[in-house]
Amino acid sequence: MRNNLEALREQLLDAALIIDQQNLVKGYGHASARVPGRDAMLITPRRAPGLLSDPDEMLVLDFQGKLLEGDGPVAIEAIMHGVIYETHPDVHALVRTHSKYVNVMGILGTPPRPVHGFGSFLGEEVPIFSKPFLVVSSELAHEVSATLGDAEALVLRGNGDIVPGRSVPEATVKAIFLEQSCELQYLALCAGQPTYLTAGEIAIRRQPGYDHFERAWDYYREQLYADELEDED
Repeated sequence: MRNNLEALREQLLDAALIIDQQNLVKGYGHASARVPGRDAMLITPRRAPGLLSDPDEMLVLDFQGKLLEGDGPVAIEAIMHGVIYETHPDVHALVRTHSKYVNVMGILGTPPRPVHGFGSFLGEEVPIFSKPFLVVSSELAHEVSATLGDAEALVLRGNGDIVPGRSVPEATVKAIFLEQSCELQYLALCAGQPTYLTAGEIAIRRQPGYDHFERAWDYYREQLYADELEDED
């Protein structure tokens, strides 16, 4: 259990730094993971993701957002994470960003649909939660969870997105793919009518024959620490 928790702490730190490096967040956003064997979650504190530097900064909360372990401010939308974990037992990680083109699609009221290969990992359509508010109450959190359903991600109108995954790497990479897909869809809409992937094309494209999430995660993580080494030089 201890080793699992330590590994999750390190992954969440990497996720926070990656989403900052990829310009999915600025001073806001957070990432979390379900704690194995407990009704609890590990979550980044209420601090800019790019400013985090130590795995021990991660907090353990119950699903109601109560601090159980750690020392630091709790994200005000922690209840959204907790409710999703309670209502979606298959979700093991969540990444919350404020990426630019995701917000554009939410503002337009146009659900993201896959227009390129990586977009296929987001399913046929990403739903939009229509209320443009911070999700700080159990009532709103349950509405968010219901809108998410079994989708691969959820756009929060005027408020970024929340992306679930079976692991921290999966949720992080899907958040990156979502922003890329929204940018391409928006640019295509500006020029004409996009050609969206069909259900059959999505099914085929989602089976590349290797672990696409781990491959992308390894790239973004190595890029992250390569940049840090260059800064030290």
